[in-house]
Amino acid sequence: AKKIFMEEPSIINLYSPITIVGDIHGHILDLFRILSKFGMPPRKKFVFLGDLVDRGEFSTETVIIVFLLKIIYPDNIFIIRGNHEFSFLCQQSGFFNEIIDIYGEPSVFNACVNAFSYIPLAAKIDGSYLCIHGGIGANFTSLSSFRTLRRPIKDYDSECFIDSVLWSDPTLKTEYYAPSTRGSGYLFGASAVSEFC
Repeated sequence: AKKIFMEEPSIINLYSPITIVGDIHGHILDLFRILSKFGMPPRKKFVFLGDLVDRGEFSTETVIIVFLLKIIYPDNIFIIRGNHEFSFLCQQSGFFNEIIDIYGEPSVFNACVNAFSYIPLAAKIDGSYLCIHGGIGANFTSLSSFRTLRRPIKDYDSECFIDSVLWSDPTLKTEYYAPSTRGSGYLFGASAVSEFC
């Protein structure tokens, strides 16, 4: 999977029809329901918006299944990176402990985090729709930012706009940008979205 991610650009250009899947967070039954409802590749295409791991009880199995689908159907399965695909967060939010419980040592966790560091950060569908895990921010105002992005990315603040892509949230409380209550990224309003578009 890492090899495939390395060959993909930081922002992937995709075309509809495609099913967009939000955070799975290790909830494998949700993954099964989504695949059952919408169909399997190669008849269907999917883009996963990150956060495959943490919180749910089956992060290991979930990431293995999605990675296997990516390997078998690289032109039908696409993954963009979420904030939980960073070592700092998935060490604290369940994935690391799950791996240790299953394997007794961290080499599988380290291999997953290494693969995560190459996952693209965005997808553009039909040249009109932008898929990112988080949102926009005062330091992320153009898609040209992705052209200079170099992977592997080990930390979400290693590049000036990555924290926005991973952590920002929409709000009705401001027209433009406000500091996020989560400590990373921004809260962004309707005027900021209009200018970005």
